Amino acid sequence: MKYTNGIGKAPNGKWRVSRRSIGGKIIRGTFLTQADARMFRDTIDRQRLRARVGPVLANDAPKSLEEAMDEYISDAEARGLAAVSVRSLEAARKTILKHIDGNHGVVLDRHDIIDFVRNRRNDGAGSFTITRNLQVLHTMIKHTAGQAALTWGVPRLIDSDEAAAKPIPPDTDVVTVYHLVAHRPEVQRAMLIALLTSLRPGDVFRLDSSDIVEDVIVAGMQKRRGQPIAIPIVPTLSTALDGIKGPLTASHSITKMVLQRATTKAVAAKQIESIWYGVQNLRRIAATWASLAGFDHTDVDILLGHEAWSLARKSYIRRRRNILADPYIELRRKMLESVEKQWQKTLNNTQESCNSV
Repeated sequence: MKYTNGIGKAPNGKWRVSRRSIGGKIIRGTFLTQADARMFRDTIDRQRLRARVGPVLANDAPKSLEEAMDEYISDAEARGLAAVSVRSLEAARKTILKHIDGNHGVVLDRHDIIDFVRNRRNDGAGSFTITRNLQVLHTMIKHTAGQAALTWGVPRLIDSDEAAAKPIPPDTDVVTVYHLVAHRPEVQRAMLIALLTSLRPGDVFRLDSSDIVEDVIVAGMQKRRGQPIAIPIVPTLSTALDGIKGPLTASHSITKMVLQRATTKAVAAKQIESIWYGVQNLRRIAATWASLAGFDHTDVDILLGHEAWSLARKSYIRRRRNILADPYIELRRKMLESVEKQWQKTLNNTQESCNSV
């Protein structure tokens, strides 16, 4: 088979690459498209060039990894990145510098990355968390030192247990725990809000009575840079929130402590099957119940706030200060009504079981 500049086409239609790498070793690869073959060849060529002359960095490139990370965060603040995002970057910086010397140059190699992965796993971090750390590091270096400094890519990490679907508590367990914390109505409200809005825990605990407008909760989603979302208040939740002024729930830490104590005792007494400490399970339960009610995954994405809004829609809502223009209010209402229906059904069934004992 004839190769032209390291690339040849095999009789079976596939494209093959044969290129001499650093140290004279021949590296070969087979690809379905010519574009992929060229990309592979060019990567080998870039590695050879870097081995001979080193990466060509900009004159103003930071000298150390710590300088690069500080510069990126400073630039992010100047660009107007949300405060919660800046805090997330600062947390990532702290984690990365714990395992990679801040005085290290901005050019890392494969061994540096693998050592970081190994150390993070020893800390107990999962693949998703480690990958996010490396993605942040990759972006910081690219933004401050340029593409030439990136001689590595984010490796694909897999944890078999992470690939499995996360279980949710049985419906009856949720009702049982709800009754067990009846002496803390502010914790019960946290449970109901998490279930009957499907908000993330961080957004649940930030809610205040001022966020209720015309029987709708207007929540700024922290994970989506404060983007507002309108959530209809179903009757069950309306009753629980009636007359509440100020914060709608207990704090995150208090809620977690109360639920931890209640569930630990309930498991010991064999009232429920398993311990669960926070309200994050209630968001998964809401999504599951909506799905079982017949709504498809794209609808459930909207319920969970995953749907990507267009720039025009965001501008329209902000310009008129009218979050009630959210086009998905009625769809969310239908899904939350189905979640409420399942909640009431489980409440009634649990009550009937208790009365028959």
